[in-house]
Amino acid sequence: MQAVGHLGYESGYHVCAAGLKEEFDPAWLYDLIWYEQDENEFLLNVTLAVESEWGENFKHIKYDFEKLLAAKATHHLMVFQTRNFHKEERLQYFRDAVLIYRHRQPGDRYLIALLDTVDETFHFELIILTSIDTVESITVF
Repeated sequence: MQAVGHLGYESGYHVCAAGLKEEFDPAWLYDLIWYEQDENEFLLNVTLAVESEWGENFKHIKYDFEKLLAAKATHHLMVFQTRNFHKEERLQYFRDAVLIYRHRQPGDRYLIALLDTVDETFHFELIILTSIDTVESITVF
């Protein structure tokens, strides 16, 4: 999270992050956000909302992802870990959840960063709501 926070600062955003209060503003609703405000400190935009879950309990992963569904942000990032044999099941849940959420908007974007605990590698999938009833899923690498 620290690196993502620094990238936000370097890109000109204000950053709030959980557990990194010496470096960033305190956490605000999500594990990490990049945001913009005007000269009067009114919130203009949340560019990035991030949630992470390092336990493998699906209920906790689901809870954190649902927070991202409710986030009115330009980009959403979900970071979590799971065993290889749960990978496709978890990814399908995210795709379905994006399609079912009532306040979805075409253009909603979710980057899923999945750490496979068996082979200790990250897998990335970008989920984009291309229309109100269609989701495009792209495996990034």
